[in-house]
Amino acid sequence: MTQSTGIGQTWRSAFAVGLLAWCLISCGGGSQLEGTAQADALLDSAMTFIDLGDDQRAMMALKQAEGMIDELPDAKQPYQITYYIGWVNERNRAYALAQQYYGKALAYAQKMQRPQLQLDVLLRRTQTFFDMNQPDSAWMTNQQAAALSDHADDSQHALLLRHRAYYELQLDSFDNAAQHAYQSAIVAQDSTSMGEALALLCAAYIRQGNDTQAELVMRTMPGQGGAMQRNRLLLQGEYMEGKGDYEGAMKAYKRLVAINDSLARMQRNVEMVSLQERYDREVISREKAEQRIWYSLAIIALLFVVFGSWLILSRRHRRIYRRYHEGLRNMNRQLGARELTISELKADIDRRLAEMQTLKQQLSQFSSQTARREVEEIFTSVSDTKAGIDVLYAIVSGQNISQYGKREETALRQILQPVNPQLAAHIDSATQPLTPKEVFYCVMQHYGMTDEEKIQAFCCTPQALRSIKSRLGKKM
Repeated sequence: MTQSTGIGQTWRSAFAVGLLAWCLISCGGGSQLEGTAQADALLDSAMTFIDLGDDQRAMMALKQAEGMIDELPDAKQPYQITYYIGWVNERNRAYALAQQYYGKALAYAQKMQRPQLQLDVLLRRTQTFFDMNQPDSAWMTNQQAAALSDHADDSQHALLLRHRAYYELQLDSFDNAAQHAYQSAIVAQDSTSMGEALALLCAAYIRQGNDTQAELVMRTMPGQGGAMQRNRLLLQGEYMEGKGDYEGAMKAYKRLVAINDSLARMQRNVEMVSLQERYDREVISREKAEQRIWYSLAIIALLFVVFGSWLILSRRHRRIYRRYHEGLRNMNRQLGARELTISELKADIDRRLAEMQTLKQQLSQFSSQTARREVEEIFTSVSDTKAGIDVLYAIVSGQNISQYGKREETALRQILQPVNPQLAAHIDSATQPLTPKEVFYCVMQHYGMTDEEKIQAFCCTPQALRSIKSRLGKKM
């Protein structure tokens, strides 16, 4: 009787130990997903504070997200975090810190092999070098960006040309500066970009002594916004001074000084740098120390419970494996169900993929190498399917898809056949290969989106949308 009681107590102890180990492993497997969601939430908060003009609170959210970079599974979120930290620093004239974070963002963009993101960072670094009064460094950086011009959109082309014109203006190469400033204004996608290009063009004409052209350009320059008013007043003052109208030039310069004082009051360079230093010194250090303590405790606990966890998990292994494959079959049946809406399909696949992620983590502990490879291949296939559903959901829900390219188009095409065979057949009927934007346009058209919704999703002008529609009409 005593022996039986001892055996029962031993098994109960082993079960308790195994249960603790399973909890620790499950928590470890879900930590990446939790960290990604938390980083997304912090980025959303930072964007909200930036829109409200509260740079200090935006920086606090971004710095908290920066402390999680080492835990994030891919380079997309680290790129966004470092890019926006650099941008907030640049906006607050902390140029040295801005360059430091733009360098980190560039490394992440290169890791993702995303030329357009690399262009964005290089163009921001060029502007920052100009602000730092380092024109040669700005020119070298702009040349690096120009090497990627095959991947540039119209707004990036406009900025490349404007940087080149500004550098040539400083070298007194007025003809070349005027030519490139004019080209920048032609391809500009918004009034702000066009206004800055026209300001450079007007400055080149003034330096050339071409008063007629300078007056013509000055009259066509947009005047909205603080930067636009500053450019207009600067050019007016320089032009009037050159014409001998010193009273008019003095009035323009006085208004310019008033605007500069107003803008200067908005800058918080010293406060922003101090804020980041305090955060790096106190908050991040404390969080890292706490993480190290918890990791140490988890490792110590695992050393005690590894044997018990092996007993429990090995007995459950076969049953979990069956549940894993059953989840795959259910997901495939869901893909073929016409009655599900896209949002319901996305929510269901997200939930099932999260469950399968947990199961995969558990299976990987005790499966053979061949079985682990098979599970990994299946999970990768399902993840690709989820990526396609996410792209389709983003399109039909009107989200910003201006950064989507060939990768997202490929994921979308993979799931259209089971989800919407009619639309897939329509896209495949094209007489010539479709570009990613043309494929996305077909999806929007099929789901009844208006032209305004398409323009908002593409972040483009009505003319650009008409161009996509025209090219598509020749291929379908």
